[in-house]
Amino acid sequence: MALFLLLSALVSATPPPGVEQKALRQELQWAKASEERYYLVLDLYRGNLDLKAGGRLLMRARIQDYSETLPAEVSVFTFTESWSPNVPTESHRGHRLGNRRLPLDFVGRLIEGPTTHDRLLFAPPFLIASDHLPRPRQTPHVTVSGKDLKSISAAIEAGTQAILIALDER
Repeated sequence: MALFLLLSALVSATPPPGVEQKALRQELQWAKASEERYYLVLDLYRGNLDLKAGGRLLMRARIQDYSETLPAEVSVFTFTESWSPNVPTESHRGHRLGNRRLPLDFVGRLIEGPTTHDRLLFAPPFLIASDHLPRPRQTPHVTVSGKDLKSISAAIEAGTQAILIALDER
């Protein structure tokens, strides 16, 4: 009985052959196009979010949760922008804090760059969010740790592609 449970757990951790082949074909196309270009592979079967370039694994993050509104099988998304609770302030244009990100630390220095509270927005609508934030209800999303989100956010830029390998039974 224990052997059966172990085998069924291993089988459920891999996508069906047709789904995996479709995702691998897309990944191979991106890897051949540029060995330096980053892309993401979100595999819900294995629970991993991989940052890759040219087929090489650069970073692996554990997917902690995902929405039930995700598209089925294999989908491709394009990173458009990062949403942050620390947004540029237009109202202070021309002042010392003009077009800077808030909040400031206690010394008054600027806290710049990606944070553990950012949300990464993709098109068609899809989010990668931190586990520190409330889950969006209607937007398809996955959540990762704040530390992993900060690292991924620092690595990717607008136009970065992502492959989502979604579960078909959820």
